[in-house]
Amino acid sequence: MIFLYFIILNAVLLLASPFILGRSLSDRKFREDLKNRITGEINAPNLEKCIWIHASSVGETKVAVTLWNQLKAIDTIPTLVLSTFTESGYKLAVQEKIEPVFRLPPDHPIWINPLVNKLNPSILILIESEFWPCLLWRCAKLKIPVLLANGRISERSYNRYSKIAGLFRRFVEPINFFAMRSQIDAERIKKLGISLPKIEATGNIKFESLLKNKTEPPSNATEDSKLIVFGSTRPGEEEYILETIKEIRKQNPETKFAIAPRHINRRSEIENLFGKLSLPYCNHSKMKKEEPVISRIVQNHIQPGETILIDTLGDLTGYYQNCCISFVGGGFNPEFGGQNILEPAAFKKPVIFGPHMKNFEEEAELLYSGGGGIKLDSLNHLTKTVDDLLKDKKKREAIGNKAWELLNSKRGAIDKHIKKIVAMIS
Repeated sequence: MIFLYFIILNAVLLLASPFILGRSLSDRKFREDLKNRITGEINAPNLEKCIWIHASSVGETKVAVTLWNQLKAIDTIPTLVLSTFTESGYKLAVQEKIEPVFRLPPDHPIWINPLVNKLNPSILILIESEFWPCLLWRCAKLKIPVLLANGRISERSYNRYSKIAGLFRRFVEPINFFAMRSQIDAERIKKLGISLPKIEATGNIKFESLLKNKTEPPSNATEDSKLIVFGSTRPGEEEYILETIKEIRKQNPETKFAIAPRHINRRSEIENLFGKLSLPYCNHSKMKKEEPVISRIVQNHIQPGETILIDTLGDLTGYYQNCCISFVGGGFNPEFGGQNILEPAAFKKPVIFGPHMKNFEEEAELLYSGGGGIKLDSLNHLTKTVDDLLKDKKKREAIGNKAWELLNSKRGAIDKHIKKIVAMIS
């Protein structure tokens, strides 16, 4: 089976090579990203019997960082090493002072075999849904145990894998244990043919990674900031958001706003929208040079009625912390499947989100059914919803407090994962 995968992989690489070469010559960012991935094996440290954690992008890396910090506190745990798939995940790991960290090279024996031989880990821990056949089968050949941590199978992925269930089982066979983040995910992986003894619903580490070991709720000191944050926005949402900003600033001139597109390379597109509506804005990247502390930016540098465009990585969380109302995008188009609505909830902020949350269905159900979040069926209701919350401080506080309580009730996943990891390397 793995031989067939290699044949298909090599054929795809051969067919795609003119495109890869052409784009590498014309696109500096693509060229640098490809170089960083290909040299991942070179940049990886020489280690023996380490614990190797692999994450994809920012969300998975946050889970990996939480797991890393908990493991590092145990004296008997071997050396840790982290790899990421995306550049944004790598940058977050560096920002969190994780070391050593490197980019995972392409899933091909040319790069993967020397890398696994070099690290020779006691265990490979994959975060959420990182299924790389070459990496998995190399670990199997060297008898390296593999754990899927905080495992996730979205509805879309389940429907896709169901069509090739036999192939899927063969590809993930080297995974020794599936620690799934919810009972829904555990049921899906079971229906795909994974044997029950290899599966456990251990809970979602993301709940605890956001709380950062705090047992007491954060204060409401920023409740009167009059800042409304629109985070992780997607195409088709910004037009409604800017219309909402336009209306809210008419009725509440003292209100301040922040908007953070899911992909910061869309900055110029959103700047054009500001221009069309003649709305004042400033870029966080410029503001950050003058004042690095987000709370002081909110208090002293954003003018009433002004919007700050968050065009840097890693700063959205600070704005959530200093807002009074939050909106998380990605949930108004089934193609996107939502974004992480738990970040503002961890700061006791009321969070508004859409109906299409397939990639975050557990989080959406938790907040919506428990009264810790507001789900809108349509963006047509956004202006009224924001306006109502802005006028009712008690309602904002009640929803925010409930969100934090619901999040806090989900502790325990990290301990279950640590026990499993210790057992697997003993």
